[in-house]
Formats: sequence, C-alpha cells, structure tokens
Amino acid sequence: MEAATRAAIDPRLLAALVWGEPEFTPDAALPSDGTARLQQTAQFTTVETLKEISEANQRLMGFRQVTMALTIVGKPITAVGLDGSYVSGEVEGLRFTADGPFLQPPAASRSR
Repeated sequence: MEAATRAAIDPRLLAALVWGEPEFTPDAALPSDGTARLQQTAQFTTVETLKEISEANQRLMGFRQVTMALTIVGKPITAVGLDGSYVSGEVEGLRFTADGPFLQPPAASRSR
C-alpha cells in the first residue's frame, strides 16, 4: 500500500480529542466518562499497533522477495514472462521496481 493512500492518524490530535484539550472543538461522539475514554483510547492504540505490525510485515515480505530473487541469479530457470510467453535460460540479473524484484533472463530465450 502506498503511503499516499494510507489514512494517517495524528497522535497529537487524537490525544487532544480523547482528553478534551481546549484548543480543539469537542466532539459529541467522544465518550464523556473516564472509563469509556480509556476503552476508546485502548481501541485506538490497538488499531495503531496493528497498522504498525502490518507495515513491518510488508517490509519483511519485500525483503524476503529480494533475498529469494538474489539466490537464483546465475541459475537456469523456466518461467512465464509478463507477456505470457515462456522464458528459459540463466538469470542474468535483477531489476528492482516498486512492485518488487524482476528477474532478467537472456532476451534470446523467449518462446511461445
């Protein structure tokens, strides 16, 4: 997921809304008693923690893709190319893109 498409939660604004800081307009949806506010804060903390875990997992999966791709550089493969044709040959290198690593097989090895 791209950073531009993620919903960002400003922790300072969130804390101000939960604890009713005077610089922000009070929200009628916020609980008025302390127990309910604590429960709501715990829920926000849980959501934020799950978001951080998800982002860490995405970074780990990206690292794993790169590591796996590096292990087959110089080895023979047969795979399906982006255009649907079969590609056979020795992997010459990697090309890194936003979508992950792409293998670079010899250009002459493409067949239908």
